Amino acid sequence: MNHPTREEFNALAEEVRKIKEQATEPIRITDTILLQTLVTMAGNHATDIAVLKQTTERIDKQVSELSQNIDKRFDAIAEVQKLILARLPEKGE
Repeated sequence: MNHPTREEFNALAEEVRKIKEQATEPIRITDTILLQTLVTMAGNHATDIAVLKQTTERIDKQVSELSQNIDKRFDAIAEVQKLILARLPEKGE
């Protein structure tokens, strides 16, 4: 059986030390509370976004209806203008 040399063992020990430094720290109770708070906030934001989306859809519908009503009024005004113009005497009469 081949045993590692002292240099190989030291290199391996250094790698293990570096890996341990990179490992994340365990979650503490305060971190759990923070995570719960973040999850709650994310849930609230999702609800807020859904409400905003519904509100935006309702406003878009109302704007569309208003636009249609304005178009109808302009059409009615144009018809009245045609009637008025039809009653005016021709030039030179």
